[in-house]
Amino acid sequence: LYLDLARLYDPPDNKYTDVSGVKGLTVPIVDENTTEDMARNNPRVTREAMFEFSLRDLDDAEALLANYTSSSKTNPSLAVVYGIKARAYLWLGGFDSSKYADAATYARKAIDASKCTIMTEAEWLNPKTGFNKANNSWMWYLPQSTEGIANLVNFAAWRSSEATWGYGGKYVLEGVIRNFYNEISDTDSRKRAFVGPDAKDADYSDITNLTAAQFANLPAYANLKFHPAEGETATYSVGNVTDIPMMRVEEMYFIEAEAKAHENLGEGIRLLNEFMNNYRIVGGGYDCTNMSSSVENFTNELMLQKRIEFWGEGIVMFDMKRLAMSTRR
Repeated sequence: LYLDLARLYDPPDNKYTDVSGVKGLTVPIVDENTTEDMARNNPRVTREAMFEFSLRDLDDAEALLANYTSSSKTNPSLAVVYGIKARAYLWLGGFDSSKYADAATYARKAIDASKCTIMTEAEWLNPKTGFNKANNSWMWYLPQSTEGIANLVNFAAWRSSEATWGYGGKYVLEGVIRNFYNEISDTDSRKRAFVGPDAKDADYSDITNLTAAQFANLPAYANLKFHPAEGETATYSVGNVTDIPMMRVEEMYFIEAEAKAHENLGEGIRLLNEFMNNYRIVGGGYDCTNMSSSVENFTNELMLQKRIEFWGEGIVMFDMKRLAMSTRR
């Protein structure tokens, strides 16, 4: 939580708002030793102080979880600790490039400790379980139970175009812009998670739970990534009981590739090419070498693929901010 708060409130230089008065500041630290009187005068701490505090806690967690295995990925594990450290050092790399080495190290530790496997095309596009049920690529997730389910105040009700009881289904709130869709290669299996222009039900019938009539009402570029639980499109008490991904092992591969590129551009290119050809491009043939004449150009291409990979999962907003990349909506 402190990592997310720090990244959210850490104000980067920009051409719209003067941040000189709060530059380099994150949020106040409140811990078990903070009294009410102390809290009344508890200013925002610097980025350095926040990450010293957070990484110290993560070091403790790393030691305490070293020989512990949870029965459920709803609890953090040693691999998750490594994953959070990788996220933290990737953020810090934007201010101190020497931190990229740590980001790469912890990303690889997370991959190895998790023993997770990358999602297959079949898992990604499965109409019953796609992005609603934890699988072997998920390192950490939030479960939802029938006891806490409402019809509208719920992840699936907003995010899924197939949740006909929710805003996501009634008004199709979640989709992508045309430029983003067009940037996805036609040989990329992930492209089918979005409804193409002039799409026909027959083209998507194997990956959607909607009837042909319901599908006909979907606008172009609507998402078919997040499905209601069990593929249920009508009953909210069933369809809303989904798992929500907090960390997938794929993120660690992207962190490793980006961070390694700052040490050795060729190694970053190799890692991204390997990931894309082995897991995302049908038939292979992906090569980002010509798009990677510099670390900046490589990072732009990596970020396109990361945006496709984690669309709707709340991952890339922090990357866009860290890299000062504009967002079109």
